[in-house]
Amino acid sequence: MFHEWGFGGKLISNDGAAFLRGTNGSVPVRLAPGSPLAVSPDGKSVIISNDSLLEMPRIQLFPTGAGEPTALPDGAIRQSYDAWWFPDDPVDGGERRPIPGLESDECVLRLRVDGHHVFVTERNFPLMPTPPFRLDLESGRRESWKELSPADSAGVQNLVWVCLTPDGRSYAYSYFRKLSVLYLVERVR
Repeated sequence: MFHEWGFGGKLISNDGAAFLRGTNGSVPVRLAPGSPLAVSPDGKSVIISNDSLLEMPRIQLFPTGAGEPTALPDGAIRQSYDAWWFPDDPVDGGERRPIPGLESDECVLRLRVDGHHVFVTERNFPLMPTPPFRLDLESGRRESWKELSPADSAGVQNLVWVCLTPDGRSYAYSYFRKLSVLYLVERVR
């Protein structure tokens, strides 16, 4: 899934649109206006956020095939940057509690598939290289996970976003890069 702000997305909305395309290079399928946040584990649904279209619910569940979208309750959510499908087997009811060891300037990147750890980094994505870590949900113990840095770090300032698979084996990230060119001008007499 991807978000297109360019020509294809502008035909749907000024804020772009969510598209789905297979990894085999097949033709992309437009799903809806907004930003795609997560594909269901079975690939049959996509969560799409649309923070600017007032006539639509803010967060919706769109089928990847035939069917109608379903509005999801957004409560007090003002903007939606990310969403995940929560595994059903860690949920036993019980009371909500804070994540032990999670600092106020940190954000959770993803719940690990084992349901006992989360991947965490600084909230305002730090300068590169960035060392996200794994946080134990019971003890709050931190373990280093990976150091993220592109092979060519020239002009790289900071991370923009990190996407992880639930097991943490595969990941993708984006970053800001600022390059410039210095010219030397010699005065000829």
